[in-house]
Amino acid sequence: MSRLHALTDGVFAIAMTLLVLKLHVPDVASTGDFISGLAALVPSLFSFTLSFAVLGAYWLGTVWSLAPVRHVDRPLLLLNLLTLLFITLVPFTTAVLARYPDQPGAVILYGTHLTLLGLAQYVSWS
Repeated sequence: MSRLHALTDGVFAIAMTLLVLKLHVPDVASTGDFISGLAALVPSLFSFTLSFAVLGAYWLGTVWSLAPVRHVDRPLLLLNLLTLLFITLVPFTTAVLARYPDQPGAVILYGTHLTLLGLAQYVSWS
């Protein structure tokens, strides 16, 4: 059980950390550039915050759902790996959403991804 917890915690930690790598401090020459540079970061900051909250909620759910488990069988391992697969994709779909916040395709991709993640975790908990 401890190996499952360690792997799960590690994947969540890395996915959460990778989110911040898409936030870049703007190069500025003046106060006006600084303000406009920060304003340009708003879509990325929004996407980062949203995805960090989503990952945090899923991590808490995973911790709570695995707490009573005393024996890990193959189906649980496979379902957990499926959930972790979708967790590892969160930084990618977040980057797409941050880069193209006005594109319906980016929003659909992000929403579809989170729906599949939710379904995978639901099946894992069932």
